[in-house]
Amino acid sequence: MPKIYTFIFFVVFCGFGRDVRPKPVVNSVSDKLYADNFDNVYSVCGASLIKYDSSGEQKAVFDSPYAEKITFIDTGDPLKIPVFYENINRIIFLDNKLTVCANNVNLSDLGIYGKALICRNETGGLWAVDVYESKLFKFDVEFNLLFEKTLFEISDNIVFVAANTRFLFLRTEKNDVFVFDNNGNFLFKTKQKISFDFQICDNLLSYFDVNENAFKEYDFTEDTFFITKFSDKIKFYDAVKSPGYLFLSDKKQIYSVSIKSMKE
Repeated sequence: MPKIYTFIFFVVFCGFGRDVRPKPVVNSVSDKLYADNFDNVYSVCGASLIKYDSSGEQKAVFDSPYAEKITFIDTGDPLKIPVFYENINRIIFLDNKLTVCANNVNLSDLGIYGKALICRNETGGLWAVDVYESKLFKFDVEFNLLFEKTLFEISDNIVFVAANTRFLFLRTEKNDVFVFDNNGNFLFKTKQKISFDFQICDNLLSYFDVNENAFKEYDFTEDTFFITKFSDKIKFYDAVKSPGYLFLSDKKQIYSVSIKSMKE
């Protein structure tokens, strides 16, 4: 069994416990939140992407040239953000003002024709997974193919990919998380299943559990959970963490809690 540390926060004053309240910072209909290392939060809604600072001030807006919903963005480098459209297998790159800063990429031109998943790799290039072929591809920053391999280690469909400078994580439809090194070598499977898309910070896989209204951080090296549970008086659907803030969304507003207040 993993070690579990739970912190209960209340979104209204309850007279007991810790009164750490997420405060609304901006009205924003959001399908998905992302954050960067400069405490900016990005809200994806359909084909639109809006960037806010930690106070809720709007910094930039991107409206897609395609009549397609944005599937995924990667804010690991806010000067070159890949914006992925799964339905058409295309990637657009945006700068920190959410202006197109590079030629768009059609994954079919790179040899990936079916359903795909992408994320940045440790050099600023791309990891890509062909879901139905169960193949892993690694590209450099110029989209030259470094290698491809068949993922014999995984028998179920992959539904999410994420990476940091050391590891690549592949989550399957059965919520298993497989960990690979930067050369595509399988290392291990995490001891715990994860049912949601996650961020990576050092050894922590961070995600919001909508079923428990809780932000969870799983240390995959120690098999330990750190859980921040919020009162059900406000139902959140997503949360992301930056160095200074935890941002949450109830699909109508974006809220924030300072990381410092959570630790006090």
